Amino acid sequence: MIPTTNNTNDHHHHIMEDSQVSSPPSSSAAAAVVSEDAMQDSQVDESLSTTTLTTTTRTTTTSSSSNNNHNNTPPLPISPSLVGWTEPSTLQEKRSLYACGNDFVTLDQLELYPSNREYPILSQFNPEHDAIKKGYYDYNEAINKKISFFRGDVSQLEIDAVVNAANESLLGGGGIDGAIHRAAGGILRKYNALLNGCDTGCTKISPGFKLPAKYILHTVGPVGENPQKLTSAYTTCLELVEQYNIKSVAFCGISTGIFGYPLDKATFIAMHTVRQWMEIHHEKVDRIIFITFLKKEVDMYNTVAPYFFPFKPLQEK
Repeated sequence: MIPTTNNTNDHHHHIMEDSQVSSPPSSSAAAAVVSEDAMQDSQVDESLSTTTLTTTTRTTTTSSSSNNNHNNTPPLPISPSLVGWTEPSTLQEKRSLYACGNDFVTLDQLELYPSNREYPILSQFNPEHDAIKKGYYDYNEAINKKISFFRGDVSQLEIDAVVNAANESLLGGGGIDGAIHRAAGGILRKYNALLNGCDTGCTKISPGFKLPAKYILHTVGPVGENPQKLTSAYTTCLELVEQYNIKSVAFCGISTGIFGYPLDKATFIAMHTVRQWMEIHHEKVDRIIFITFLKKEVDMYNTVAPYFFPFKPLQEK
């Protein structure tokens, strides 16, 4: 079963159903920007304007200055500097900025997906979707023990990164996109304005600001059914997980809300893409978390998960 994880506090926030590196700011400027409530908007704008941008080449990004980039570091998406904006001096300092106050959920509080439970594979289920037929995998304890499910508010998770189901403007919208922007604070919109939008199927990164998460991965899923673009949305998130050495990341259901992607097909693509990536890269992460909110999402993940992350099969007697 997919657990509902609660903090020790009674208050629990909910969300609605969906949606490089350049010279860093000085430490004082970074602290001022993150502590948005302590400064005027003009000061925030000034801090952002001092952040230079470095453009780099990527499969979805071209740049006139890319020919001058001769280092061997992996190409990264266009972004203002993240240095100094995501590294408060102490955990206590970081937590003092959370919009959710003390109502946050740590990685240790998330239940692990069953990794050693004896459970029959649900062979009676006849999937009609190609993603299931092509995506069946054997039991792998090393992978299963890095999977969690969380039913609740993604903006409460104190982890390395959360995925935001964004629109192409990256400036906020409805559903989970709006919820993340509200929780992160108005500074997120100002920061994202420097990112010059994002194409469908692509992902860009920002600091988490007032979220417990260190980073936000803003990915743009397709409106309606487009398996290639939806797969790309998950894949580009996972590319940034590698590039930024992100150890824990939470995925919401991309495009399954107001963007209208059928929940069953979107869930199959999400699980297939993540499992395929973990076949090669699971040692690079500590946890991948799938976020649910509505009961129909919980039911869908409970049905589909055993095909991509099978439990330990029953032993022959």
